[in-house]
Amino acid sequence: MTIADQITAKLESTPSFRERRFRESYLLEMVLEKNKIIDMPVFLTQLMDVIKDYMSFERVWRDVLQDEDNVHLRGEDWSHGKILDQNYQINTLGRKVGYNQDVKVVR
Repeated sequence: MTIADQITAKLESTPSFRERRFRESYLLEMVLEKNKIIDMPVFLTQLMDVIKDYMSFERVWRDVLQDEDNVHLRGEDWSHGKILDQNYQINTLGRKVGYNQDVKVVR
């Protein structure tokens, strides 16, 4: 079962997981279950704080790099992101590049 399958199943079985305010706790629970880490309340509270901070930092990091005034701060792979993604799809996932582009959206 892929991560997407696990998350979909959890979303279907647990309506509160659909709420953004509970996202971190459920995702943390899933990660801990996957890694077979024992539930320790104090540890979990601290870990939740770390996860919230990480998500905030990561969101702001993306926002800063997407700002056109900060082009000079982007890494070498920024402009080659599509090529890197395609190579990853081919070499790691075994997918044909653009495999999903032949699907038309009906509006």
